[in-house]
Amino acid sequence: MNSLKVFNVMTMQFDEIKYTEETTKPSFKSGYHFHIDGSYEKESGVGSWGCVMINGSYIIESSGRVPQVNLGTTRNVGAELYAVIQALEYCRINSITAATIHYDYSGVELWPTGVWKAKNSITRNYRDIVKNSGITITWVHDKDSSYHTTAHKLANNYRVGTTNLPTN
Repeated sequence: MNSLKVFNVMTMQFDEIKYTEETTKPSFKSGYHFHIDGSYEKESGVGSWGCVMINGSYIIESSGRVPQVNLGTTRNVGAELYAVIQALEYCRINSITAATIHYDYSGVELWPTGVWKAKNSITRNYRDIVKNSGITITWVHDKDSSYHTTAHKLANNYRVGTTNLPTN
């Protein structure tokens, strides 16, 4: 049986994930990969984000609450966009100049690339943040990976407080 260390920001500890030869061994491409997702709970009006960052053999899981100003009336969309903003902030803090963003909602890529017109303040602000980030982004539409599933769970399970991705 082999294992992989995963840093959990919520507990501030490395968790050991065990896998056998019968299970799929995690494979890592070079560079920084951010699997993001957002969630919105209608009853409470709370939006949250989740992110799984992979770099080499390191995985960092993080989640947090989305400030209301970043949600507006966009609900889940605003939470998805805020997850990207958190990933870009991690890149900025750590002097990372290129990243791959894995997402499930098309607007995550299509607003900053100009394919979709940003029609409200939330999407215009998001577009401008991404375009002015100075980070070269590779966009990957991917809603079926286990990392996306983890990001989705992180976002759905988070309802209070704020936890950002840690610095190196």
